[in-house]
Amino acid sequence: RCVEAYTYIQELRLEKGRALLDKEKKENPSNLIPYLIENYIDFLTTYINEDPDQFKSLEKNKSTRLDKLKTGDQTSPYYLYCQAEVTIQWAFSKLKFEEYVGAFTDVRKAYLLLEENQKKFPDFIANNKSLGMLHAIVGAIPDQYKWGINMLGMDGSIDQGLRELESILEYSETNTFVFKQEVYLYYAFIALYLGHDAQTAWDIVKDLDTKTNLINVFCKASVAMRTGRNDLALQTLQSR
Repeated sequence: RCVEAYTYIQELRLEKGRALLDKEKKENPSNLIPYLIENYIDFLTTYINEDPDQFKSLEKNKSTRLDKLKTGDQTSPYYLYCQAEVTIQWAFSKLKFEEYVGAFTDVRKAYLLLEENQKKFPDFIANNKSLGMLHAIVGAIPDQYKWGINMLGMDGSIDQGLRELESILEYSETNTFVFKQEVYLYYAFIALYLGHDAQTAWDIVKDLDTKTNLINVFCKASVAMRTGRNDLALQTLQSR
Protein backbone atom coordinates (compact mmCIF):
# COMPACT_ATOMS: atom_id res chain seq x y z
CA ARG A 1 0.00 0.00 0.00
CA CYS A 2 2.83 2.41 0.83
CA VAL A 3 4.64 1.63 -2.43
CA GLU A 4 1.41 2.22 -4.33
CA ALA A 5 0.86 5.53 -2.50
CA TYR A 6 4.45 6.59 -3.21
CA THR A 7 3.97 5.76 -6.91
CA TYR A 8 0.82 7.87 -7.11
CA ILE A 9 2.55 10.78 -5.40
CA GLN A 10 5.55 10.55 -7.75
CA GLU A 11 3.05 10.88 -10.62
CA LEU A 12 1.54 13.96 -8.90
CA ARG A 13 -1.70 12.10 -8.27
CA LEU A 14 -1.46 13.41 -4.75
CA GLU A 15 -4.98 12.82 -3.48
CA LYS A 16 -4.96 9.17 -4.50
CA GLY A 17 -1.68 8.75 -2.65
CA ARG A 18 -2.95 10.58 0.42
CA ALA A 19 -6.07 8.39 0.60
CA LEU A 20 -3.94 5.24 0.69
CA LEU A 21 -1.66 6.68 3.36
CA ASP A 22 -4.62 7.66 5.55
CA LYS A 23 -5.95 4.12 5.25
CA GLU A 24 -2.56 2.62 6.12
CA LYS A 25 -2.12 4.87 9.19
CA LYS A 26 -5.56 3.90 10.42
CA GLU A 27 -5.19 0.14 9.87
CA ASN A 28 -1.47 -0.20 10.76
CA PRO A 29 -0.61 2.59 13.20
CA SER A 30 2.78 1.03 14.03
CA ASN A 31 3.93 1.49 10.42
CA LEU A 32 5.72 4.85 10.29
CA ILE A 33 6.67 4.82 6.58
CA PRO A 34 3.48 6.76 5.68
CA TYR A 35 4.89 9.79 7.51
CA LEU A 36 7.89 9.84 5.18
CA ILE A 37 5.79 9.39 2.05
CA GLU A 38 3.28 11.98 3.24
CA ASN A 39 6.09 14.50 3.40
CA TYR A 40 6.64 14.11 -0.36
CA ILE A 41 3.17 15.60 -0.85
CA ASP A 42 4.11 18.75 1.05
CA PHE A 43 7.49 18.96 -0.66
CA LEU A 44 6.12 18.63 -4.19
CA THR A 45 3.24 20.98 -3.43
CA THR A 46 5.45 23.76 -2.08
CA TYR A 47 8.24 23.27 -4.62
CA ILE A 48 5.99 23.30 -7.68
CA ASN A 49 3.30 25.78 -6.59
CA GLU A 50 5.82 28.31 -5.20
CA ASP A 51 3.17 29.78 -2.89
CA PRO A 52 4.84 31.33 0.22
CA ASP A 53 1.65 31.22 2.30
CA GLN A 54 1.14 27.56 1.48
CA PHE A 55 4.79 26.89 2.34
CA LYS A 56 4.41 28.51 5.78
CA SER A 57 1.23 26.57 6.46
CA LEU A 58 2.65 23.17 5.48
CA GLU A 59 6.04 23.71 7.15
CA LYS A 60 4.37 23.10 10.52
CA ASN A 61 4.05 19.44 9.56
CA LYS A 62 7.82 18.94 9.58
CA SER A 63 8.37 18.73 13.34
CA THR A 64 5.24 16.61 13.84
CA ARG A 65 6.45 14.03 11.34
CA LEU A 66 9.99 13.98 12.69
CA ASP A 67 8.71 13.47 16.24
CA LYS A 68 6.64 10.53 15.00
CA LEU A 69 9.56 9.01 13.09
CA LYS A 70 11.78 9.25 16.17
CA THR A 71 9.48 6.79 17.97
CA GLY A 72 10.40 4.08 15.45
CA ASP A 73 12.72 1.08 15.63
CA GLN A 74 16.25 2.40 16.15
CA THR A 75 17.76 -0.85 14.86
CA SER A 76 16.22 -0.31 11.42
CA PRO A 77 18.23 1.35 8.59
CA TYR A 78 15.07 3.36 7.87
CA TYR A 79 15.14 5.01 11.31
CA LEU A 80 17.77 7.68 10.56
CA TYR A 81 17.15 7.57 6.82
CA CYS A 82 13.52 8.70 7.08
CA GLN A 83 14.42 11.55 9.42
CA ALA A 84 17.15 12.67 7.01
CA GLU A 85 14.82 12.51 4.00
CA VAL A 86 12.15 14.65 5.63
CA THR A 87 14.82 17.17 6.63
CA ILE A 88 16.35 17.27 3.12
CA GLN A 89 12.99 17.88 1.48
CA TRP A 90 12.29 20.85 3.72
CA ALA A 91 15.80 22.16 3.04
CA PHE A 92 15.04 22.19 -0.69
CA SER A 93 11.73 23.92 -0.07
CA LYS A 94 13.46 26.56 2.05
CA LEU A 95 16.00 27.16 -0.72
CA LYS A 96 13.11 27.74 -3.09
CA PHE A 97 11.84 30.53 -0.81
CA GLU A 98 15.37 31.91 -0.19
CA GLU A 99 15.45 30.90 3.48
CA TYR A 100 19.15 30.14 3.18
CA VAL A 101 20.10 29.89 6.85
CA GLY A 102 17.30 27.45 7.64
CA ALA A 103 18.04 25.45 4.50
CA PHE A 104 21.74 25.18 5.31
CA THR A 105 20.95 24.12 8.89
CA ASP A 106 18.65 21.37 7.59
CA VAL A 107 21.23 20.21 5.03
CA ARG A 108 23.81 19.80 7.79
CA LYS A 109 21.37 17.92 10.05
CA ALA A 110 20.46 15.56 7.23
CA TYR A 111 24.11 15.10 6.28
CA LEU A 112 25.07 14.04 9.81
CA LEU A 113 22.11 11.65 10.06
CA LEU A 114 23.03 9.99 6.77
CA GLU A 115 26.73 9.75 7.60
CA GLU A 116 25.82 7.99 10.86
CA ASN A 117 23.41 5.70 9.03
CA GLN A 118 26.08 4.88 6.45
CA LYS A 119 28.42 3.75 9.23
CA LYS A 120 25.73 1.61 10.83
CA PHE A 121 24.30 0.19 7.60
CA PRO A 122 26.91 0.48 4.81
CA ASP A 123 24.93 -1.82 2.51
CA PHE A 124 21.69 0.16 2.77
CA ILE A 125 21.48 1.41 -0.81
CA ALA A 126 19.00 4.23 -0.13
CA ASN A 127 21.73 6.07 1.82
CA ASN A 128 23.57 6.67 -1.45
CA LYS A 129 20.55 8.39 -2.99
CA SER A 130 20.42 11.09 -0.35
CA LEU A 131 24.17 11.33 0.26
CA GLY A 132 24.72 11.63 -3.48
CA MET A 133 22.47 14.68 -3.60
CA LEU A 134 24.09 16.29 -0.58
CA HIS A 135 27.65 15.61 -1.76
CA ALA A 136 26.82 17.23 -5.11
CA ILE A 137 25.26 20.27 -3.43
CA VAL A 138 28.25 20.70 -1.10
CA GLY A 139 30.57 20.36 -4.11
CA ALA A 140 28.72 23.15 -5.91
CA ILE A 141 29.33 25.69 -3.15
CA PRO A 142 31.76 28.40 -4.37
CA ASP A 143 35.37 28.03 -3.24
CA GLN A 144 35.27 31.18 -1.11
CA TYR A 145 32.65 29.54 1.13
CA LYS A 146 34.19 26.05 1.27
CA TRP A 147 36.02 26.81 4.52
CA GLY A 148 32.69 27.13 6.32
CA ILE A 149 31.54 23.77 4.97
CA ASN A 150 34.80 22.11 6.00
CA MET A 151 34.58 23.54 9.51
CA LEU A 152 31.16 21.90 9.87
CA GLY A 153 32.55 18.53 8.88
CA MET A 154 30.90 18.38 5.47
CA ASP A 155 32.66 17.53 2.23
CA GLY A 156 31.82 16.31 -1.25
CA SER A 157 32.00 17.07 -4.94
CA ILE A 158 29.63 17.12 -7.89
CA ASP A 159 31.43 14.14 -9.44
CA GLN A 160 31.19 12.19 -6.18
CA GLY A 161 27.47 12.86 -5.94
CA LEU A 162 26.86 11.80 -9.54
CA ARG A 163 28.92 8.62 -9.05
CA GLU A 164 26.85 7.69 -6.00
CA LEU A 165 23.63 8.18 -7.94
CA GLU A 166 25.07 6.20 -10.87
CA SER A 167 25.81 3.31 -8.53
CA ILE A 168 22.14 3.23 -7.52
CA LEU A 169 20.97 3.30 -11.14
CA GLU A 170 23.25 0.35 -11.88
CA TYR A 171 21.95 -1.47 -8.79
CA SER A 172 18.33 -0.84 -9.81
CA GLU A 173 18.90 -2.52 -13.19
CA THR A 174 19.08 -5.93 -11.49
CA ASN A 175 17.41 -5.25 -8.13
CA THR A 176 14.07 -3.88 -7.00
CA PHE A 177 14.53 -0.33 -5.73
CA VAL A 178 11.41 1.67 -4.98
CA PHE A 179 13.11 5.07 -5.37
CA LYS A 180 14.50 4.31 -8.85
CA GLN A 181 12.63 6.99 -10.81
CA GLU A 182 13.37 9.58 -8.15
CA VAL A 183 17.10 8.89 -8.59
CA TYR A 184 16.86 9.32 -12.38
CA LEU A 185 15.28 12.75 -11.94
CA TYR A 186 17.78 13.86 -9.29
CA TYR A 187 20.62 12.72 -11.53
CA ALA A 188 19.23 14.67 -14.49
CA PHE A 189 18.83 17.91 -12.56
CA ILE A 190 22.22 17.66 -10.82
CA ALA A 191 23.90 16.94 -14.17
CA LEU A 192 22.13 19.96 -15.70
CA TYR A 193 22.28 22.58 -12.96
CA LEU A 194 25.45 21.63 -11.08
CA GLY A 195 27.45 19.65 -13.64
CA HIS A 196 26.41 21.85 -16.61
CA ASP A 197 26.04 18.68 -18.67
CA ALA A 198 22.99 19.42 -20.81
CA GLN A 199 23.29 16.34 -23.03
CA THR A 200 23.40 13.86 -20.13
CA ALA A 201 20.39 15.52 -18.51
CA TRP A 202 18.41 15.38 -21.74
CA ASP A 203 19.38 11.75 -22.42
CA ILE A 204 17.87 10.80 -19.06
CA VAL A 205 14.53 12.59 -19.43
CA LYS A 206 13.85 12.41 -23.18
CA ASP A 207 12.15 8.99 -23.09
CA LEU A 208 10.25 9.39 -19.81
CA ASP A 209 6.61 8.32 -19.74
CA THR A 210 4.68 11.57 -20.13
CA LYS A 211 1.32 9.98 -20.95
CA THR A 212 0.27 9.24 -17.36
CA ASN A 213 3.05 10.61 -15.15
CA LEU A 214 2.71 14.35 -14.53
CA ILE A 215 6.01 14.78 -12.70
CA ASN A 216 7.74 13.39 -15.79
CA VAL A 217 5.96 16.03 -17.85
CA PHE A 218 7.22 18.72 -15.47
CA CYS A 219 10.80 17.40 -15.51
CA LYS A 220 11.04 16.69 -19.24
CA ALA A 221 9.65 20.12 -20.12
CA SER A 222 11.97 21.83 -17.62
CA VAL A 223 15.09 20.13 -18.99
CA ALA A 224 14.00 20.70 -22.60
CA MET A 225 13.42 24.39 -21.93
CA ARG A 226 16.84 24.78 -20.32
CA THR A 227 18.74 22.92 -23.04
CA GLY A 228 17.49 24.86 -26.07
CA ARG A 229 14.65 22.49 -26.96
CA ASN A 230 11.74 24.89 -26.59
CA ASP A 231 9.60 23.26 -29.29
CA LEU A 232 9.84 19.94 -27.45
CA ALA A 233 9.07 21.65 -24.13
CA LEU A 234 5.91 23.18 -25.61
CA GLN A 235 4.93 19.89 -27.20
CA THR A 236 5.39 18.03 -23.88
CA LEU A 237 3.29 20.54 -21.96
CA GLN A 238 0.57 20.89 -24.58
CA SER A 239 0.12 17.12 -24.79
CA ARG A 240 -1.09 17.24 -21.19
